[in-house]
Amino acid sequence: MDLVISTIALNVLSNFLTDALRTKKGESSSALKDAIDSTCALHPEIEGLDETLSEWIHNGKVADELSKVIEGTAQKDELPIAELAQTFLDHTQFYLPSHSQPTATKIISTFITKIRAAYLKTQQFGMTHVANRIDRVDEHILGLHEALASSFGLRPALQTHLQEAETAFKSRDYPRAKPLFASLLLEVDRIPNPDIGLSRQIHVYLGKIEAALGFTKESARHYEEAARLDQNPVRAAVNLAVAQLLEEKYERALSTLQKVEPPKEGCAYEYWSAVASSLMGLEKFDEALEIAVD
Repeated sequence: MDLVISTIALNVLSNFLTDALRTKKGESSSALKDAIDSTCALHPEIEGLDETLSEWIHNGKVADELSKVIEGTAQKDELPIAELAQTFLDHTQFYLPSHSQPTATKIISTFITKIRAAYLKTQQFGMTHVANRIDRVDEHILGLHEALASSFGLRPALQTHLQEAETAFKSRDYPRAKPLFASLLLEVDRIPNPDIGLSRQIHVYLGKIEAALGFTKESARHYEEAARLDQNPVRAAVNLAVAQLLEEKYERALSTLQKVEPPKEGCAYEYWSAVASSLMGLEKFDEALEIAVD
């Protein structure tokens, strides 16, 4: 399950930055405290690690570097944890007396992973995170282009429509993207023998958009429709589970996911994130965190 822990999402980093800035002002953060405590529990051999991590976050360089990272990765959904750990080591003066740089790298990587787990333990944040992770943006944009090319022979009007919707979505202008994708779906469904795969992908986009705008019921409807149209059993199960998670039907979501064989690639991250969120909804936090950080 390496895919589950190899990257950290941009929205997680944004929450980390907010809490780092609050900590710098003297305010407390339960997420940061949880991450420090759990990191120290894994490394009891390093004396004073809790104080070292606390001082490191307080010194302001972490917040400064996070701001630069977030600004520099605005077009990405996530960042490799190993890359972020190295960035922190290079620019934030994290120092462990009597320990090697590989040990420091391991500590920072562990802390970042624990930060990710701490925020995912927050139910509302976890649900939004999973909903936004289903089907990667770049893969979907490419799929939409290919489907339009095969179904409509690169019809200029539809290509222009798609490009407008794509631009709005990539820039996170969801109020503008929503009607563009909705009208594109109507156009596609009017075509004789419409491309089912294309309709499914548009429903996923609309599900993401509605979730980002806070309309969980509407988002769930689109994920349900995407699942109904999907011939891939694992992806269909994940999309249906996300719909059920958005409706707070946690036991049903877990049951949906358990009906398919866990994937080893493809949407493995999304599958295990949905499983973890189902367990969190059922207040099985220990089991959920084992999945999130294992």
